[in-house]
Amino acid sequence: MKTNKFILGATIFMICFMFFSACKQTEVDYREKWVGDWDFIIDCKWFEGEYSGRDTLFYLGKINCEYNDSILIIDYWANFTNIKVKVDELGKFSIISDVENYYGEGYFEGDNKVYFLRSGGLSLGGGCTDIVEGTKRTKECKQ
Repeated sequence: MKTNKFILGATIFMICFMFFSACKQTEVDYREKWVGDWDFIIDCKWFEGEYSGRDTLFYLGKINCEYNDSILIIDYWANFTNIKVKVDELGKFSIISDVENYYGEGYFEGDNKVYFLRSGGLSLGGGCTDIVEGTKRTKECKQ
C-alpha cells in the first residue's frame, strides 16, 4: 500500500514538474518598443574651410534591432548613413561610430520620441553636426 502511494505521489510530482518546466518564460526585448517607422527632423550644420551652411531636413526613417542585445540601428537620413547606438533600458544611448571621428548621444522619451546629436569631422578641416528629433509613426487601421 505504501509503495502504491509513493508511486502515485512520485508520478503526480513528475507530471507537475514536466508541465511547469515546459512552460518557458518568453523574455521581452526592451528595444522592441522603439522599432518601427519614424519621422525625423534634422537640423544639419556643416563647415569646411571658409564655407559653412545650415539646413533643416525631414526624413521618414526606421529604427531596427541588431542581434546584439543592446544595439539599435537608426536610419535617419536618406543616402547618408545608418548609425548604431548602444541603448540602455531607460532609453539613453551613445553612438557607436563606424567612422572614428564621429560621436554623439541621445535618448528616447517614452515609446514615441527620440532626440540625439551626431557630430564629427570631415576630412581636410571640415565638420558637421546633426541635431535630430524623431516621432514614431503610429499604425492606424484603414476602414
